[in-house]
Amino acid sequence: MLEWVVTHPDPVLERWMPRLSRASDHLVAWWVVAAVMAAAGGPQGRIAARRGLAAMLLTSPVCNAAAKNFIGRSRPPEPIRRRRPGRVPESGSFPSGHTAAATAFVTAAALAAPPAAVPLGVLAAAVAYARLYTAAHYPSDVAAGAVFGVAVALALRHAPHHLLCRPRRHPGRSAR
Repeated sequence: MLEWVVTHPDPVLERWMPRLSRASDHLVAWWVVAAVMAAAGGPQGRIAARRGLAAMLLTSPVCNAAAKNFIGRSRPPEPIRRRRPGRVPESGSFPSGHTAAATAFVTAAALAAPPAAVPLGVLAAAVAYARLYTAAHYPSDVAAGAVFGVAVALALRHAPHHLLCRPRRHPGRSAR
């Protein structure tokens, strides 16, 4: 499957997939999405943004530090990577941290704000495909990252609501 993806270039994808992949580095794209949701989504958007960020921030270090180091799978070989634009990290390949963070954010946010599910899901799918298109990952890396991210978000769904969704009360201030 990876061989097919890298041997079928598309001018639009050649331009945008590396950019999308880079925008997802260091979780930047998801911080921006969370800010937009919090600013424009009302109370439900703020809750969805907090839940999405919580899931993403839990997923990312577990996936990128623990799982990748434990498994130690190499990235796709150099001849395949040379066919696509984009920087490929030196870290392990399995699972895809970009995909795990994306699906964790999207799943948690969509559970809190169902109307956001489709646009967020499209963005997460595009990030996952960008990781294949730029030859940074094998398809199994991306699939495992997606499963991992969804699992973390679903587990957090059962976290006490007040830990993720209610602002802390400050001493001396009355509740409204």
